[in-house]
Amino acid sequence: FKYKMLNTTATVSGTDLSGNAYSGTESITFAVDTTAPTVTLTDTDSDNIVSNTDVVTITATFSEIMAATPTISLSGVVSDVSMSATASDSVWTYTWTVSTAITSTTATVSGTDLSGNAYSGTDSITFAIDNTAPTVTLTDTDSDNIVSNSDVVTIKATFSERMAATP
Repeated sequence: FKYKMLNTTATVSGTDLSGNAYSGTESITFAVDTTAPTVTLTDTDSDNIVSNTDVVTITATFSEIMAATPTISLSGVVSDVSMSATASDSVWTYTWTVSTAITSTTATVSGTDLSGNAYSGTDSITFAIDNTAPTVTLTDTDSDNIVSNSDVVTIKATFSERMAATP
């Protein structure tokens, strides 16, 4: 964990009704956390270009244990939604099934550590949302598109966007 702790120690002194002074060395040392947590955001989509029905898991890995459930916001989609706990009190997830008409969204998180220090960083992930099917223009090297058995014709497909697999 990367946070700064200050220590303070509590001790007591006193005298009983008979005038006997306490001579023990009992004390309690408290760690005072004055540093806000940091976070690293990751997700399961390799290029952060998503479309409706995609399922993306966003993971927030905080630098320390969080006191309450951190929340996530996706601009234009959801705001301050509780994240899901994992086996670690510093790692939280949110599963997003993409269903939106907007073209982009930015994921941000918020949360508070055990000492009440709020996360105040700016870590985020921006997703492009592409719900538009590609278009294609076909051209060929035969001028009249009348061919015979010995003709060699090259057909070119020009798509409106990058294709994921070979067409």
